[in-house]
Amino acid sequence: MRGRMVVLALAAAVSLGAAGSDEISRTRGKPSGIVVLWPRVVPATDDPQIRRLAAALQEGVARQAVEDRGSSLVDQRPEPERVCPRSGCRGTSVTLMLGHQAGGCVVVAAVGPPGDEQQTLVPLAGRMDLPEPVVPFRAAPEERVVVREFVPCDQLLQSLDTGPLWAAVGD
Repeated sequence: MRGRMVVLALAAAVSLGAAGSDEISRTRGKPSGIVVLWPRVVPATDDPQIRRLAAALQEGVARQAVEDRGSSLVDQRPEPERVCPRSGCRGTSVTLMLGHQAGGCVVVAAVGPPGDEQQTLVPLAGRMDLPEPVVPFRAAPEERVVVREFVPCDQLLQSLDTGPLWAAVGD
């Protein structure tokens, strides 16, 4: 029950800002490419440790995307660009959601195909339930996540399992 309450509070905090224009990517990426959006941090914070962690998560995913597709097909978006434009991205989009509470963290990725299609949720760190493993295009992924166990934030990068992310991205 506690995890469910945390997620609902986190979702309310972040989804309020989802419609703002600053969060919308200024580019749509390239066909056959990958757009690595700035992570959603839930709840929003100015904590420098969490912000550094969000940047490191995005950088790690972008680096793996470059290894997979080549640098010309990877578009890493700066803060605060965390959603594709209304018409969708031209390439596959990857949005990371970094949830944090009392020194614990979880990460889930939302992987979207080109266009304005629903996104598949992929757990990357922490234990969580995903009652619905997909979210509508541009919807906040945290609304579908029930956290069961956080990973200590200072161990998050070592605990990250990106294999399922790349399986979801596909070719």
